[in-house]
Amino acid sequence: MPDCRFTNFDIAVHGQAAPYLVHALYAGHSAEGELTVDRHAGDWEQRLARLSAAARPPGRAFLEETGSLLYAALWRDQVRDLWLRSRSDLESGAIGGLRVRLSLSPPPVAALPWEALYDMDRGAVFAAGASVTLVRVVSLLRYVGTARPLATRLPLRILAVIPEDPTGLVDAEGEWARLQTSLAPLQDGGVHLVRLGGRCGVLELRRQLEQVQPDVLHIVAHGRPDGIVLWQEDEPQLVSSGALRVALDGADSLRLLLLAACSTGHAVDSSPLASLGAQLLQTGVPAVIAMQYDVRAASAAAFGEQFYQQLVAGRCPGQVDVAVNYGRSALYVYDADTFAYGTPVLWLNAGDGRIFAPDRPFVLRAPAAPYAAAAKPGLSGADVDAALAELAEFEAWLAAAPRFDRAAIPSTLRSIETRRQEHLQSIRDLLGLVAAEPEPAARARSFIQRRATLGAERDHAVRLTAFLQANTPGSAALR
Repeated sequence: MPDCRFTNFDIAVHGQAAPYLVHALYAGHSAEGELTVDRHAGDWEQRLARLSAAARPPGRAFLEETGSLLYAALWRDQVRDLWLRSRSDLESGAIGGLRVRLSLSPPPVAALPWEALYDMDRGAVFAAGASVTLVRVVSLLRYVGTARPLATRLPLRILAVIPEDPTGLVDAEGEWARLQTSLAPLQDGGVHLVRLGGRCGVLELRRQLEQVQPDVLHIVAHGRPDGIVLWQEDEPQLVSSGALRVALDGADSLRLLLLAACSTGHAVDSSPLASLGAQLLQTGVPAVIAMQYDVRAASAAAFGEQFYQQLVAGRCPGQVDVAVNYGRSALYVYDADTFAYGTPVLWLNAGDGRIFAPDRPFVLRAPAAPYAAAAKPGLSGADVDAALAELAEFEAWLAAAPRFDRAAIPSTLRSIETRRQEHLQSIRDLLGLVAAEPEPAARARSFIQRRATLGAERDHAVRLTAFLQANTPGSAALR
C-alpha cells in the first residue's frame, strides 16, 4: 500500500522589499533566512515573459535553469539545513511524503514561477514529483477565514460550467465531450457530472450551485487575471472576482474549484491575493486550481484526466496535492520543453491535503481499447498508402497555412494569433513525431494514432485563421 503520510514543510515569505524574511517550519523545528529575488530583480521580468510566450517553448534547459535559480535563492543556510533534514526523513521512510507549502505575502515574490522549482543536485522537478508536492497557501486571517470542513463521500458531484464562447475560439461542445470521455472510467459511482452550458451567466451559476450542491466546480472559459467571460442578457461579460465571490457565497458543498481558464492564476496587483484563483479562497473553498499562463486545450484536458483519476482512484484518494502533481507530471512527460506542467497553480488551505475523505476504495472502470491498439497489427498495404496520402495532405496544408504580419494585427486580437500559433506548433510537433518513424508502415501507424488530435488542432487553427482574416485590415495581403 502507498504511504500517504505527507508532512508539511511550510515556508512563509514576508516583507515590503528585498531582502525578504523567510521562515520555515518542519516537524516542530523552525529556520530563518532571507530571499533577495523578486519579479523586479535581475532578469526575472525577461524570464517571466519567456515563460508566458506560448508560441515559442522556452526549452527544458531554460526551465531547469530557472527552477534552479529559485531553489538556490530560497533554500539557503538554516532553511537548507532544515530541508535536508526533511529529505533524510523522507528517504529513510520516517514519512511518506513532503508537502511544500508556500505562503508568499509580497506580490513581487508571489509572481515568480515557483512551480518551476528544480533541485539540480537530485534532478527533481517539485511540481511533478510523486513524493514531494508543491502548493501555495493564503493563511493571513486578514484576507481569508477558516476553510470549511472537508468530509464528503463518493460519488463526487462535479458541476462543469462550459459556456458558449463568443469568439468561437473555444469549442464548448468539444470541451464537454472531452471532459465526459476523460471522466468515463470514474462514472460508475466515482463522479456524478452535471453541465451548465449555453449562454449562461453568473446568476445561472448561482442557481445551479444551489440545486446541484456540487463538491467540485470545474469552469472552462476565457480568463484573465481579474475575471472570466460568461454571459448576461445574451451579451458576453467579464465576470469579476467580486461577482464570482457573490455567486459562490453560500455554496458550502464546494471542496474544490478548478478554473481551466487562461491567466486566472496570474498575479497582477499589489495584494497578497494577487490573482483570481487566490481571491476565490475568500469564499471558504479549501482548494483552488487556476492557470497562471495561457493553456492549450489539449494540455488542460490531459491535466484534468490525470488529476481526476488520481483524486478518486489514485495513490492517495482525496489528496488534492498528490492528484495535481500527477496531472502536472503527465504534462511534463509529454513535453518537458514547455512550461505546461507549471501552468496549473494549486492554492490549498487544507492542512492535510485532503479535500474529501474516501469512504470506500474505487476501482477505475476499464476504458475501451484504444483504436491504435486495435489497429497496430495487420495494416494492409492499401491502409498504409491511404494513411501516408492523408499525412502528405496534412503536411501540405501546414506548409500553406497563412502568415500574418503581427504588427498589422489589432492589439486586441494578438492573443488570438498567439493561440493560432500554438495550434500550428502542436501540429508541427505531432507531425515531427510521425516523421521520426523510419519505416512507411510505422509512419502510417503513428499517423493513425495521432490523426484525431491532428484533426482537432487543425480545426482550431482554421477557425482562428478565418477569424483573423475577417477582422484584420489588409488581410487579403496575407501570404
